[in-house]
Amino acid sequence: MFKPVLSIIKMGIKEGVAYRPQMLLTLISFPIFFLTQFFLWTSIFGDSPNTSIAGFDLTQMVGYYIVGLLILVFTYSHITTELHNGIREGHFIKFIIKPISYPFFSFWIIIGGRILAFVMEAIPLLFVVGLMLGFDFFLTPNLTLFLISFVFAFFINYLLSLIMGTLIFWFTNPNGITWIYRLLRYFFAGGILPLTFFPEIIQYIILLTPFPLMYFIPAFLFVGNNVILGIEITPLLLLIYGAIQLIIFSLIAYFLWRRGVKTFQGVGA
Repeated sequence: MFKPVLSIIKMGIKEGVAYRPQMLLTLISFPIFFLTQFFLWTSIFGDSPNTSIAGFDLTQMVGYYIVGLLILVFTYSHITTELHNGIREGHFIKFIIKPISYPFFSFWIIIGGRILAFVMEAIPLLFVVGLMLGFDFFLTPNLTLFLISFVFAFFINYLLSLIMGTLIFWFTNPNGITWIYRLLRYFFAGGILPLTFFPEIIQYIILLTPFPLMYFIPAFLFVGNNVILGIEITPLLLLIYGAIQLIIFSLIAYFLWRRGVKTFQGVGA
């Protein structure tokens, strides 16, 4: 088992090398993103009589978006696009013939790509953040909580990407649905505004979805916060919350995948 996994990871790393221009674009755009957030929130805090807004001070607010961007880099999954292209171009058929499953293969391909991204993108970005905010910014008091939430963020993002990928089994062109999903995901994950900006009833509803685990909760914890809606986030509570989301969407992904493959085989694959 180990040797095939290692081979797939190496393939993922090699595949990631082909996306070097995209990595370079990330490195170039990151300082611009940081400066935009810094000046935007400096202006907002400057016009506010309060030193904190929605539970964030200025450093925490800027840090929230920076950490959120890094989480997106670490947890990025291209499985939706790859599966759609594989079905359209006929490459997917090899996973029907061969004993290796596509979800297994794609998972380790992504791991390989994220290893490369860590070296080529994340390390330089972390260095830039250290220069801009000071390297003590990384001394988060919620390290254990952050790491737990980060692991959940990776798996949840993978599962949801796989679920969106299965749409190709039933829709000729699911790009519109995928685009709407990505927009809603970014919004409900807290990518536009932290969830603490919303009314409490809206926060409760959003927290029932898996999206906060993909951005808001890890970034929220990293900048030193650990109380949401008056509830303190403990490792046990976070594990239970993340495990429930993981089980639910693992079952959904499994069901859709099995049905989708049967549909694909039934139309003459």
